Amino acid sequence: PELEERQYQVTSLINEADRLREAKKFEEAAVKYKAALCLDPNSIIAHNNLGIALSGQGKLSEAIATYQRALQIDPNHATAHINLGN
Repeated sequence: PELEERQYQVTSLINEADRLREAKKFEEAAVKYKAALCLDPNSIIAHNNLGIALSGQGKLSEAIATYQRALQIDPNHATAHINLGN
């Protein structure tokens, strides 16, 4: 039950961050993605989407590091490869 609650919180934070990112509120989105990563440091989705939010803020070196972290977790994650390439 504790693990399920944590995963629910991670998913909720990512969903909230996605809405903020889509509204171009990149700094607020980054805070939510980072909160999700505090709960689940291996969330590929949170790492990848944090990279997008950081890129939207012009923080390209941080975004690159975030995409690379996602790829350390899953070397086959196509979206992280695409975002890193862009």
